Amino acid sequence: MAKFKDPATKAKANFLYTESEVGLTFAHIARYTSDRAKRRRNAQFARKAYDTAGRLRNHVQMNAMEDARLTRNLLRLREALELLGEAF
Repeated sequence: MAKFKDPATKAKANFLYTESEVGLTFAHIARYTSDRAKRRRNAQFARKAYDTAGRLRNHVQMNAMEDARLTRNLLRLREALELLGEAF
């Protein structure tokens, strides 16, 4: 993780990255469960994480390395959601 001058900015960047990781975890659970209700619920949680991180990222001043790291995770999450049938 890169160094930030402002602790609040660091916390915000960490939150966004963590949110994308949580979304990936939910998408993974949804993809590999045989329980339809669990699949739907976890796909919804993953989509919420994707939407939240995508919406809030414009409010955080990240350096290029952190921005690229978040972008990679969000792209992975979007691909996982598309495999689950989500439309964008």
